[in-house]
Order: sequence, then structure tokens, then C-alpha cells
Amino acid sequence: MSEGAVATPQQRRLEEFDRFGGEAPPLAVLEHSPGRIATAASPAPRVAVVGEFNSGKSSLVNVLLGGAAVPTGYRVRSPYPVLINYAARPSLAFELGDRRRIATGWEDVARAPAQDVRRLRLGLPIDRLKAFRLIDTPGAATGDEALDARAFNACRRADVAIWCTPAVQAWKGSERQAWLALPRRLRQRSILAVTYKDAVASADDIERLGARLHAEAGPHFAGVVMIACADALRALPLADRARDEALWHASGGAAMAAALRAAIAA
Repeated sequence: MSEGAVATPQQRRLEEFDRFGGEAPPLAVLEHSPGRIATAASPAPRVAVVGEFNSGKSSLVNVLLGGAAVPTGYRVRSPYPVLINYAARPSLAFELGDRRRIATGWEDVARAPAQDVRRLRLGLPIDRLKAFRLIDTPGAATGDEALDARAFNACRRADVAIWCTPAVQAWKGSERQAWLALPRRLRQRSILAVTYKDAVASADDIERLGARLHAEAGPHFAGVVMIACADALRALPLADRARDEALWHASGGAAMAAALRAAIAA
């Protein structure tokens, strides 16, 4: 950018990626000053994580957040999209159709209030959420048309989408059909995340799977990334240790960080 030019909010966010050399955790921390907050002309972009039932969506959300922030597996299954944004204190609430909120806990998300629920709102004191908002969508292809509608409607309102497909049965016909029904502008800056990379038997199998997906699905995404979310989470830094760089790269975490940056830049 030329000297004296005023950076746009998007340029400032991308400069943060560059400042970390593309090797920061997937959503690089954007440390706002009061002046930078006041001059932001647009809200933080929304990144929707979507896919069929049990495709590793919530595990990937945790990788993007830099730790175990949302429940995974069969412990809690939200029938509503979860909008995750920055908050000074942790909070979880139902957001109703009239935008009112009712506080809740993860153990109660399946017992929605009688009023019409639009989505769940999860606030977390994670600095990277000052630059991005995440949407963890309900699993699709469960046979419940209402759930599918909630997932895809939330995805349509996003700026970037990450479609999760498990490596052991990646990119089925039902996935392709659902993805191509989404707006073209969304598909052009989104990522195919091939989850459970660690379940593939050998390096040769991974290579063959990658070649097939780049040929079959590649034209419909801005990027294709294979990732083992469990390994990526183990690689993230903790209070008593730095990030395990070798595991971070081998897991696909670094590739996901680079792909997300490119999708948002587009």
C-alpha cells in the first residue's frame, strides 16, 4: 500500500496475517486499538463451518479458535446455528426471532424455549474473534429438513464457508448436490476441509485421495485442505509450551491457516 494511503478494515486484517508470516494459528489475532475499532467501516467477516452430520465441523471450529471452545462428538448437538463472537466474558444464549436473548448452558441447548429460536450466540474472550465471527452450523443430511434448512441458510449469509467432508468417505454425491445449491459468490471464496486425515491408512492413500478431490471438487472451491483436527489441536500452544511446529504442519493446520487467509483476501 502506498505511503499515506488509508488502509481499509480488510487490508488491516490481512496485514495481521502477513505480520505472523502465514504461520499463526488459523485465525490470527487482530489487536485493535480504540482508534482502529472506531474507524472500522464494516463488521468482521463471517466464516461458516458446514457439512453433513458427524463430519468434524465442531473439531475444526476448535482448531480455528485455538483450543477446545465448543463441545464435540455426541456430548452436545445443537439443532441451531451457533454464532461465535468476541465477548469480554463467556456467555451462551438463545437468540429469538425478535433478537431477544435467553441465557442457557450447553447441557440445555436441546431444550429450547417455547419462543421461536433463531440461533445460539456464544461469546468468548478470544482475541482472534475481534477479527472474525464463526458460525458452527447443525449437521446436514440427517433426514430432518428443518435442520438442513437452518444449516444452509446460515451458510448463505456467510462471507466465507468451510465445507467439512470426512476423508474416509469424502465428497459424496449428496455433498456435491448440496454445495452446488449454495450461491456462486460463496463457493468462489470457500474451502473444502477434508477432515480425519489421520484415518487414512498411508501416505500413498492420502496422495491418491488428494488428487481425486482436487479433480472432482477443486473447481467448486477456492482451496482444498486435508487436516487432522485432533493433531492440529495438540500442536497449538499452551501456557507452558510453544506451538509444535512439526505437528502443526503435518496435521494440516498451517495449510488451513493459509487457505483461510486466501479465501478472505478474495
